[in-house]
Amino acid sequence: MNAKLTLVAAALVTATAAWAMPGQRVSDKVKHQRRSAVERREAPAPRAAQWQLAPADKGGLRLDSIVKYTHEGNYASKTLVQYVDAERKRIETPYYFIVRWSDEQQAYLSAWKPGGNRTETASDDQGRLTLQANYWWDAETSTWQGNNRWDWAYSADGREVTETYSNWQDGQWVYSNKKETSYDATGNLLGDALYNWDATAQAWVGEYRTTRTYDDRGNTLTEQTYSWDAATQSWTEYDLMEWVINPATGLVDTVYYSYLEEDAWQHMRTVYTWDDHGEETSEVLSAKNADGTWELLEQYRYANEYDAQGRLAAYACEEWYADAPVWAYSYKATYEYADNGVVTETQYNYMDGQWVPDTKSESLNDSEGRSLVSSFLQWNAVDNRWESPSGNLRYVYAYDEAGHETFFQYYEWMVEEQGWELYYERTSTYDAHGNLTFEDTYGKDNIRLEYVHISRFIYEYTYDQYGNIILKQYSGMGVARHEERYFYSPNPLAPTAVQAAVQATAPVAYVDGADIRLARLSDAVVTLHDLNGRMVATATATGGRATLAAPAPGLYVVRCGGQAVKVLVR
Repeated sequence: MNAKLTLVAAALVTATAAWAMPGQRVSDKVKHQRRSAVERREAPAPRAAQWQLAPADKGGLRLDSIVKYTHEGNYASKTLVQYVDAERKRIETPYYFIVRWSDEQQAYLSAWKPGGNRTETASDDQGRLTLQANYWWDAETSTWQGNNRWDWAYSADGREVTETYSNWQDGQWVYSNKKETSYDATGNLLGDALYNWDATAQAWVGEYRTTRTYDDRGNTLTEQTYSWDAATQSWTEYDLMEWVINPATGLVDTVYYSYLEEDAWQHMRTVYTWDDHGEETSEVLSAKNADGTWELLEQYRYANEYDAQGRLAAYACEEWYADAPVWAYSYKATYEYADNGVVTETQYNYMDGQWVPDTKSESLNDSEGRSLVSSFLQWNAVDNRWESPSGNLRYVYAYDEAGHETFFQYYEWMVEEQGWELYYERTSTYDAHGNLTFEDTYGKDNIRLEYVHISRFIYEYTYDQYGNIILKQYSGMGVARHEERYFYSPNPLAPTAVQAAVQATAPVAYVDGADIRLARLSDAVVTLHDLNGRMVATATATGGRATLAAPAPGLYVVRCGGQAVKVLVR
């Protein structure tokens, strides 16, 4: 782990609440707080483009319907899939099979009735999701009513630049809010803005906006925040963060924070020092006076300790009290490293001449940022014991090479025993197509106070020659065998031979960020063109494969045998 990667972000927290005199607007991001040197990245939040339409359509086919049957072989439910090809739209509508007795006809009548949640999605020609709309069935009016909707737009290089959220009102979609985002050529976030919809004016009204600049290493240099001024109908500067990076170490030397108060700019400054491990050793916080001089507000220093492997074992923070004058302990943290990689961090506060526990957390993430272990405990100073706040338990995960979750546990904290007790466990396996094949669960029975076997499901799939599911059969404990059948039809939007070759490499394999690898081509000449039509590379497919080298990131056109497809090179 490179601690420097996490410590640059520490400059976001550079002052204390003590700065906030009556009327001042000191942002939370400048309150004093040492960031932990132990990196614990959270799993990345799902993005619009990562939403999956299941099952995937392959071989020039697309899904028409899924029909579910009971173990007696009777209909249970079905999902019909419709398409609006001109808009690359897909609509999934659920139905339930109903059998009822008719007194009038003295017979059992059956019919398919809509119900549940209907989903409408659309994508662009690169397969990125551009629309997600959800509906619910209103039985009283026998109509589908909207619930919520998202619309996305992307830049030429494939980054999400707009997300619009809408609600359903009076039988139609009505805008709610919109977020706009921009990036530079290397992917650094240049700015974002949030707008709210004004139904009266039928116009977007700004709420907040930020702009950022970076150095050639990707370190943030400035972050300007704006608020929307309704009187002037314009963006007004709200506050400004400025980072000074040491060119030799890449660490933060100084952070300046400026903010408006009663139409006058106020200025704060934090100066940092670091040890040879890249850990923070001191902070000096100052405010600029009217005469331009800097007045010391607060000063902190850190004593860092390391284990034999060079890992941070503990640090203690001291605060300078100028009136005394004396250095006094404020808080500290200790770190324990288990053989399985789990890091336990315990935070303490210095009170009445002794260290008092505050919080304890366990964490471990894999190289993809996915959580493997996480927990959180709070110290109860009245009863002198650790407690788990509501909603905070201990979670344990495992994943396969494809990223599917294969194992999950959660534990509850037993206050009297002062230890974790296993409460629930789930084991899962997947086939080569990524479909769930087995799921086994255990859990604590709160009545019998025993750990019992909850369920076991086995899933079997039959695929066509292209890898599409055509039959899914499943059964489990106390559950008779059920099945689902999938039906497909030819897809008029199916990729051409060249498109299929590009998409077959999921969707394109890049070498050194520039080479485009194509597969399953007949032996032929393949050319690469920029958007002005200029040929920038050429290759001859050999053995059904070809590799083209793009001169720079961007959007290109691959041509082969009279066919063409756009390719994004990142």
